[in-house]
Amino acid sequence: MTSLTAIRTLPRRASGAVGVAVPLAIAAGFLIPLVVTSPFQLQIYTLAVLNAAAVAPLVLSLGYTGLLNLSHGTFYGLGAYTTAILVTDHGWPFEAAALAAAVVAGLGGGLLSLASARVRGDYFVLVSLGLTIAMAQLLANLPDLTRGREGFFGIPQLDLFGLSFSEPVTGFYLCLALLAVLYLFLHRVISGFLGRTMLVVRYDDVAARSMGIRPLAVRATAMVVGSALVGVAGSFLVATVQFISPADFGFDASFMLSLYVIIGGMASLPGAVAVAVVFTLLNEQFRGISDYSVGLVGLAVLVAVFIRGKVLRDLFHSWRAHQEGRATDA
Repeated sequence: MTSLTAIRTLPRRASGAVGVAVPLAIAAGFLIPLVVTSPFQLQIYTLAVLNAAAVAPLVLSLGYTGLLNLSHGTFYGLGAYTTAILVTDHGWPFEAAALAAAVVAGLGGGLLSLASARVRGDYFVLVSLGLTIAMAQLLANLPDLTRGREGFFGIPQLDLFGLSFSEPVTGFYLCLALLAVLYLFLHRVISGFLGRTMLVVRYDDVAARSMGIRPLAVRATAMVVGSALVGVAGSFLVATVQFISPADFGFDASFMLSLYVIIGGMASLPGAVAVAVVFTLLNEQFRGISDYSVGLVGLAVLVAVFIRGKVLRDLFHSWRAHQEGRATDA
């Protein structure tokens, strides 16, 4: 294999390696509590798993239907606040509250998907951004319901089928189980007919309609399913950290989640999960670089664009042609 061929096939080979490594890493994650004894370190791994569980559903709308959705963090927050309100103020069990969170977040995603019937591209981004800003203001200015800007405190200790989230090891296993279930479900969806249908809609609406596919219905399905699943992830976040605030689910959260998917490969479920885990661990383990996290993510985006945009391949090809030309002249 020549150097040029190796560079050309590098993204494909890397994607294949990540596709195999990520499911194995999720399975191996169940061994982490056996080697990590510090509750603080285990909490960091739990947050990384939760971030991955929040990012994974975004692959449907952003990666497979091409909707640049900047409200994914908002739906994450809808699920979290729905759960917090129901279990704290109304005494609901966690299982019922998580189901309600999925419904509320899913409805929010469905309403946003209706905008895709009228606007596309940059205009849809503006609509989703407007929704994110509006929801952040509502969460911050409804103190009787959401506790306002100070955050939602007083959340009781929660359990799932008798397993308590307050125990660090048990909480980690529950969150990792959520990630595993979401990963398997999403993998089945994107590997099947629905996933291929979403890709057709993403690349060519006209071709989709000619095959009897309704683009709006496909986009709505992706948005509703993705939003409902991230709503469940929000429930697990509440049960794990027992405190949330409007700042956790603003524009920054949605922006970072979208960047994780873009860096991971847009339509790459394992790539998005891997990037979310890696950046969360780096940000938590090395607090000194937390102020530069957005810049580091931006740098990673540039690297991803250079590789997938074949910029590196073209540069190498030009350099090699130049070298061959010099050798011929000599």
